[in-house]
This record gives sequence, structure tokens and C-alpha cells, in this order.
Amino acid sequence: MRAKLRDVADHAGVSTATASLVLNGKAHSIGADAQSRVRAAAERLGYRPNALARGLRSQRTETVGFFSNDVLTTPYAAAMVQGAQEAADELGYLLLLANIGDDGERNAAAIASLLDRRIDAAIYATMYHRAVEVPAQLAAVDSVLLDAYPYEDDIGNGPWPFGRTPSHWSVVPDEYAGATAAVEHLIAAGHRRIGFVNEVARPVAAQLREQAFRDALVRHGLVVKHHHMIEVYGSTHGAFPPIASLLRCPDRPTALFCFNDRIAT
Repeated sequence: MRAKLRDVADHAGVSTATASLVLNGKAHSIGADAQSRVRAAAERLGYRPNALARGLRSQRTETVGFFSNDVLTTPYAAAMVQGAQEAADELGYLLLLANIGDDGERNAAAIASLLDRRIDAAIYATMYHRAVEVPAQLAAVDSVLLDAYPYEDDIGNGPWPFGRTPSHWSVVPDEYAGATAAVEHLIAAGHRRIGFVNEVARPVAAQLREQAFRDALVRHGLVVKHHHMIEVYGSTHGAFPPIASLLRCPDRPTALFCFNDRIAT
């Protein structure tokens, strides 16, 4: 049988009000001996506070909803979930996960389900850096976009950096710097003919990585050969034929910079 606050108070020889203050970190006016007895009784009885009742009193549930737009189905993006989980653990919050995709009705139902559980905040994460239509339901709680930014904030000047866009907080990777580092590594290894295999859908990440690729070559006095730059569908199956064709050309590249891991493998 689950121990109640009354049980802890009785074992510690204090009132329920005193036990509650101690276990909720508000025991500033309570003596050290009483505090010690309450904590020892709670540990001995295996007492755990009623999160639902506490949430009703404080109007907070200490939970964060993580809405994954295909992140949970992509092994390469699992670190995003892990990072959110670690941060939630450090703050004493519970992370609730919901996978969403392109089905508007199912997405609305998944979001409504977590909102009904009174989440305090939400993370809306996408598998790759892109503009998204933020579900209107998320306006009900504080929300952060992860690896994405809102369509309405795309004013033609590229993606927003870490921080607040005009309408949402957003955390996105530095695509340009990451691509620059990759191309610089290939150049440092002695490659002078480098091919670029980009994603045919050309999300914002593709545009920034292409610009970084071009700039790195020019910076090192290398020629940007357009026939060494191809676009493929972002999967191993879709990328193989065009890459095989590229590698058969007379001045074939000695190295390839690929848009993502799936293409590279």
C-alpha cells in the first residue's frame, strides 16, 4: 500500500503540515531534528509525493512535451531526444514523448493528448533543419522549436540563429560552420577535386551547406565544378545511381561531401 503524507508525519512525530513543508523544500522555520526525522521516515516508508495533487495546487505538472516530427524514428537524430531527457532530469521534470508526422488529424490528437495532461511547456523537434508550420495548439504553452523555425518567420534572409525569431524561440544548428569544417577537412587531407552530393528537396540546411562548400573552395583557390555538384533523394537507395555516375566521369572527384549520413552510407 502506498505511503501517505499522514503516515510520514505519524512516523516522524510531527504534523502533516510540518511534513509537507519539509518534503517540499520549504522548511526554513523548522528545526534540523524534525527535518531529519521527516526525511528518514519518508525514505523508510518509500513515500513519494502525489504529483497530480501537487500539480493541482501549484498549477504546474513539471512535465515537458517533446513532439517529434520523425525524430523518434531516425537513429541519427536520437541525440536530440537524449539531450532533452538529460536536461529535464537535471531540472526534475518529466519528458513526455509523442511522435507526429504529416497526418494533420493525428498530429492534432497527439498534441491535444499531452496538453490534456497539463504539460508546462513543449519542444517541437524536426529530423532536419527546416521551416515548419507550427501547430496552433502549441500556443497554449511555452514552446521551443528544435532544428526548425516557423514558415512565417522565413523572410528570405536565411534561417534564424539560436534565439528568438519574431514569433517563436528556436534552436537550430550552424549549418554553414559545420559544412565549412567538413570541406576544410577534406582540403587539408589533400583533396582538390571535391564533389558535393546535396538533397534534392533543398531544405534550408541544403542551401547553407552548399554555400559553405562553394565558399571554402573559392577561399582555397579551387574551382567550383558544377558537374561535381549533384542533387539526390536523401537515402542510400536514391543516391546510389547518380553518385555512381558522378564517380565515372573523366575528372571524377577524389572526395565527396554529402548532405547527410544516409547519403554517405
